[in-house]
Amino acid sequence: DRVLPVEEEIDLINVSFLKSSTSSAVAPDRQTGVACLAQLNPNRRWNFVEVDTCVTELSQVRQDSTEQLIYPLTTVMDDSIGTPLWLAAMGRGRLYQPHVTSYTHYQSNARILLVGMGADEQLGGYSRHRNLFEQGGWGRLTR
Repeated sequence: DRVLPVEEEIDLINVSFLKSSTSSAVAPDRQTGVACLAQLNPNRRWNFVEVDTCVTELSQVRQDSTEQLIYPLTTVMDDSIGTPLWLAAMGRGRLYQPHVTSYTHYQSNARILLVGMGADEQLGGYSRHRNLFEQGGWGRLTR
């Protein structure tokens, strides 16, 4: 809220990969993202955008776009980082709306993408830090 006026909406884009076009996304990152929405400033509008990609669509995205854009594309990790970034940057998904049975398709107008990838690997896991915070607040986290 110090950088962006509270009247400005923020899109939170969450990418999940599905086994088929009919399965639902229950990825741990999706569950954590939804659970953390309640901790954000309630005076700002947060658009939690669910981007679900099935294996068929994923192959098409790789062939049409990311294979030409990712460099170097020499490891599985290059693809594992680049493809979700591409899908997030596209900003197409559906709005998460609790207690609503139909989905609202959404296209983000954001021109800047801030990425939170890798924090769980660097910090040893989000749930570990959440548990420490719940046990003893900021003081427990900094020890």
